[in-house]
Amino acid sequence: MNVNEQSIAQMLNEAFPPAVRSALDPADLASLAERVREELELRVGERLSAGLPETAMEEFELLNDDPDTPWPAFAEWFRTYRPNYQETVKQTLEELIQETACRVTAALTRPAPGWPRPTGAGPGIDASRWAPAPSCGHEPVASVRDDGTAIGPTWSRS
Repeated sequence: MNVNEQSIAQMLNEAFPPAVRSALDPADLASLAERVREELELRVGERLSAGLPETAMEEFELLNDDPDTPWPAFAEWFRTYRPNYQETVKQTLEELIQETACRVTAALTRPAPGWPRPTGAGPGIDASRWAPAPSCGHEPVASVRDDGTAIGPTWSRS
């Protein structure tokens, strides 16, 4: 599975409802993809390292610390200690894509506290096109312009 920011951006774009797709500019999507990739690295690392013996972790750190370590050395380590690593990456990425799509949709359909809901007047989001915001089990955090239009959606970890 080839995971990079471009492929993540494409997956995110496909997961968003049409109204969200039209509300996000390419820079927003690229920023979200970067955040998802960073979170993916953290979560996959946590999942793959859980329960590993100290010697396996030390071996991985040695591989990781050497910038000249060839990919086949990592592949062998994964085959030895975490043969399901590709499935772990795939499942974690799918979870993050869905979580991000839900949170961004929620952030763009509900105003941040103290801000008016976008009305569709001028640039921004036409609120009449939105269905009720999904519940993602968190409080959405939206970056909002003075006119109430959402920009650069973000989320807080719950």
